[in-house]
Amino acid sequence: MKRDYVNRASFLVVALVILCPTLFVVKPTQGSSANAYYDVTSQACGINGHSSTTVRLTARNYQDLQQYLADFRTKLNQTKTTVEAAQVFDEAVIKFNQFGLLPQGMSVTEAQHIVHGREFNNLLQNSQRKTTSGGLVNILCLITGQSTHTFFIEPIPIPLVRIDSLIIYGSEFITTDGYFNTYADGWLQSYGLLGIQSWSGKFQGAHHPGFCCGGYGFTGLVIGIPSDKFYIGGMALLSIDCIETQHN
Repeated sequence: MKRDYVNRASFLVVALVILCPTLFVVKPTQGSSANAYYDVTSQACGINGHSSTTVRLTARNYQDLQQYLADFRTKLNQTKTTVEAAQVFDEAVIKFNQFGLLPQGMSVTEAQHIVHGREFNNLLQNSQRKTTSGGLVNILCLITGQSTHTFFIEPIPIPLVRIDSLIIYGSEFITTDGYFNTYADGWLQSYGLLGIQSWSGKFQGAHHPGFCCGGYGFTGLVIGIPSDKFYIGGMALLSIDCIETQHN
């Protein structure tokens, strides 16, 4: 039994490395906590032509980054329209640029265009907040969040077929011993044609078993934080199953 579990876990790790070659990791350097440095990696997803960027932040600057992400979420929760959210997205890009966290060769203007797809902005101006229970679905949406067990798959070119960029939230494998599950844990918020929707707690991509795909057609920025990822961008389709709510 224990060996079967280890084999399944090993398969999951190997498969994720194969499917998701870009895992965004923050690595603290050696030294005391006061003198430590943190290597933070960011990358543009869903587009070509920009390499990932790794920035070494001091402990103080890294704390400032974490505090900014908390402030970003607070400010986003105060928005009442998609236009207001897009402005918060734009401000975030400027802040990330100050931290040196835009992908190589990407300007602030280009990054702002990528993270909230101006081509469908006008469609989203009248989005309204909706209560979420059980699941969350949105289309042509702005999305941002921070969660564990979250993986990004770049577009896969296949003859006669194009598999667009995907977001994987957790996994579910059915074995002779039953279910082997992992869940994303964190928060996300979306602004789309189906309204303004948010979730905080555990969740999985709605398309499973296997690697649970919860997002299709993602274009945006991803920044590695210890044990999870922060992401901000636009998405064609978002679909998750909400598992357990956190009260925070």
